[in-house]
Amino acid sequence: DPYSASDYVLENMEPGATKDSAAAILTQNLLRQQDPGNALAMAESITDPELQAQTLAPITEGWLKKNPEEATNWIQSSTLPDATKEALLTPKPPRP
Repeated sequence: DPYSASDYVLENMEPGATKDSAAAILTQNLLRQQDPGNALAMAESITDPELQAQTLAPITEGWLKKNPEEATNWIQSSTLPDATKEALLTPKPPRP
């Protein structure tokens, strides 16, 4: 169950690469459960900026298409590093 696993990762794991990897995997599982709010919270816990940006990208891309104002406001007001905010807000070229 991704919710129990999320609680464990957030509350019991020490910060670092192992926790970041677990959080990235759980973010994907939460998205499959159609729970972007918890997926965002899990992705925010990732401390590696590159992995965090990679994990957040699929969430924010879809959100920016569905509700650009809300997504942009969340990204800009988040505690994410400025480089991550910029990367998430930069339009991506269409996929072939």
